[in-house]
Amino acid sequence: MRAAIIPADLSKPVRIETVTFTEIRTIVGGYIQALSIREMDASLYTDEEAKLKGSIPVNPRASAITATLLNMDDPILGDVVLVGAADGEGNETDLSDQVVEVLESVFSAGRI
Repeated sequence: MRAAIIPADLSKPVRIETVTFTEIRTIVGGYIQALSIREMDASLYTDEEAKLKGSIPVNPRASAITATLLNMDDPILGDVVLVGAADGEGNETDLSDQVVEVLESVFSAGRI
């Protein structure tokens, strides 16, 4: 599925790639936790145990997304993967063209 990989390290760019569910777990570095972002028709996958690990850096870009759209005060830690929302059968879908365009515009402009 088409996804946005959003690294915690701001020196690394946001990438749009095709990933599998197994690859998502590798990218986030552990057990995955999904946050539904209805405003983007998307799901954000994070490392479920990032806080317990203690040395995972804050992801400022992902934290800005969740603070703005989900009113979350809790920062997002580590690299994350943003995919399209689940379909009627619970399967994740491709990230929409519209969301990809917004992410590319915002992140390439250095706004986050």
